[in-house]
Amino acid sequence: MRKVVVNTTPLIALSHVGQLELLKRMYDEITIPAGVISLPGFFICAGKVM
Repeated sequence: MRKVVVNTTPLIALSHVGQLELLKRMYDEITIPAGVISLPGFFICAGKVM
């Protein structure tokens, strides 16, 4: 099982190019730390970063 912990950089970069799904294809488990989720202006809705 491939696991990864991601910060804002890959989430924002992949979101900007419409490739956020790459993380789901590459890893079985993706952990986003609470500190990342709680950043102002950072929203995750239905698996998408907005």
